[in-house]
Amino acid sequence: ILSKPKYGYAKEAAYYYGKNKFYVYADSNCSGLTLGRPSWEFANQTVKEFVEIALGIRSEQYKTTSKIALIDYASVLRDLKARRYHFRL
Repeated sequence: ILSKPKYGYAKEAAYYYGKNKFYVYADSNCSGLTLGRPSWEFANQTVKEFVEIALGIRSEQYKTTSKIALIDYASVLRDLKARRYHFRL
């Protein structure tokens, strides 16, 4: 979640939260990532949750939680490092 476009595709990455515009990019190394048009639920609930977590408005996760049991330890560490980086505004 960024306050300015960084990886191109600014129009596609733009997400409006209130009066603020953010740019949402996915990690292409993320397992289970499906390219294409997002579902209504993902676009309106999941991305909103990511933004609220990044802004510090929300701390509990509902839509963005991962099934940790299905992920190996190395990928969990990689994901945590990526989240720390991507949530800087």
